[in-house]
Amino acid sequence: MLEDALEQYRQGNIRAKVVQEVETELFELYKAPQLKDKPKQLELRGGAYYSDVACQIICAIHNDSREELTVSTVNRGVIPYLPENCVVEVTSIISAQGATPLACPPTPPIVTGYLQLMKQMELVTVQAAMTGEYSLALQAFTLNPLISNGPQAEALLQDMLLAHENYLPQFAPAIQHIKERRNNQ
Repeated sequence: MLEDALEQYRQGNIRAKVVQEVETELFELYKAPQLKDKPKQLELRGGAYYSDVACQIICAIHNDSREELTVSTVNRGVIPYLPENCVVEVTSIISAQGATPLACPPTPPIVTGYLQLMKQMELVTVQAAMTGEYSLALQAFTLNPLISNGPQAEALLQDMLLAHENYLPQFAPAIQHIKERRNNQ
């Protein structure tokens, strides 16, 4: 799978680009009221069974069947070492009242620490994206265990902001500052 992904990348078939193209085609197809069959493009999109799970969830809510499914829901203390109001993916009982998460088994300290780190990185990433605060974006990069800390993290963040400038208007002041600093070097 890795080799296939790398080959696709070398050919310029970046996953996000492929998904965007497929979604554009799908939205065009969905405009037709006579569409009755599942479009073939859905097979290229990924998430092949999400629609099945979505139907199960709708059915469980409508029928108040209390079905047990794994869903993303508000933590509500089910994972005690994560924030109460953060979203977690856990087994839940689905009823007319929505998702009620089930208790999770205890986790070893290494798993607890890793999950706390990753959730904090997610929360800081969202906060940075919502506010456009450069310092928060840098904190998110620093929290990510897959990114080297120090000057490499900041250089990567700056490169990413510049590369995606058109999609990040909330970071316009930070991007302008990066451009000015780089022009003066």
